Amino acid sequence: DWPLPRFSWVNFSLTDAAFHEGGPYSEIAAASVADTDARLGALLDAVERAGVLDRTAFFVTADHGMEQSDRSCTGNWAEALDATGVPYRDEGYSFIYVDP
Repeated sequence: DWPLPRFSWVNFSLTDAAFHEGGPYSEIAAASVADTDARLGALLDAVERAGVLDRTAFFVTADHGMEQSDRSCTGNWAEALDATGVPYRDEGYSFIYVDP
């Protein structure tokens, strides 16, 4: 058996990516909320099965809300990056890596 952690952090990033991709009222956004809800439920079930639900604190936070998802505001950097001629990888979630 593994010892129970005193502190743990879980990041559910699918909703942010889906809302940016499809907008707040898209099917992909709704599906991402359902998926994240199921994953959070599985986490709560695991804590309950471990017998520590009654002595576990959960803090749920978000990075921002989303009412508008306009590509002219969020931008697409591919054209500007391609024009530099420098190889890069766009890994999504606003992470762009320059390849040496």
